[in-house]
Amino acid sequence: MRDLEIVQSKLSILIRKLNDAKNDVQYCTNQYNQAKVQYEEETKDIEEAEEKSFAYFIRNVIGSQERKIEKEKQEQIEARYQLDKAAEQLEEAKANYVQLEFNVTKIRSELEELKNLLFISDPSYHQKVDEESKKRMGWRQELVEVDEAFSAGENILNRIDEALKHLSSANNWSTMDMLGGGFFTDMMKYDKIDEAENLMSKVESELRRYELELRDVEYEWNSSYEFISGGHRAMDIFFDNIFTDISNNNKINKNISSLENLKQQILTVQNRLRKMKREIDEKIALSEQIYESFDS
Repeated sequence: MRDLEIVQSKLSILIRKLNDAKNDVQYCTNQYNQAKVQYEEETKDIEEAEEKSFAYFIRNVIGSQERKIEKEKQEQIEARYQLDKAAEQLEEAKANYVQLEFNVTKIRSELEELKNLLFISDPSYHQKVDEESKKRMGWRQELVEVDEAFSAGENILNRIDEALKHLSSANNWSTMDMLGGGFFTDMMKYDKIDEAENLMSKVESELRRYELELRDVEYEWNSSYEFISGGHRAMDIFFDNIFTDISNNNKINKNISSLENLKQQILTVQNRLRKMKREIDEKIALSEQIYESFDS
């Protein structure tokens, strides 16, 4: 069993290196593409500078065109150097990836052979296979629950972003109202507030469902969203004065601050859910590497 753990550890390390190598290939590919675009732009600049025209002839007489072409050629040389360098790095990254891919295939084959041998010769390993299969079933159920919670959190974040957008617009109309707006300004302001409050009613409902999904996650909500009552709106619209306008503006700004705070709290929880998902995935992958072939 110890030999199995050693081979599995080697495989885990190689897989991590392979993933890093894959990311490196992508990075080098992006660098190469950028360098290629830059080189093509510099080459085009030279071609344009060397176009034969009357304007070229005049500039060439006084020497400015020759200096311009020389400058463009120097820039082209530098761009070519960067392109060749990026191409070399890309080839090295690809070669490293191919070698690691070969090593992973080789160590996986070695691991499978060892697993087959243990399955035949070691009764305790056979029992462990059954135990790990049951564990993976439990972990996969946890993944479903984490995914459901994460999806609920993303829905809430989308609604909060929409509400913030409407409140920001309402805040602009509210500022205009304080500077001497009228009935139309009030209507536009409350239209945006209505949109935000409709979204926040849904957020409050979805937050309760989100909380039910977060049994294994620490969280703390501190939302103090303040709905603007119908009576207060009537006072603002029909008895418009600076004190009501200021009051509404303050409420809108407080609600924006409250929503931004709530958004940050939910983002923190979402990051914890991402970590939980990554940890569960790693446990499943580790178990599968040693025991998966013998699931019933």
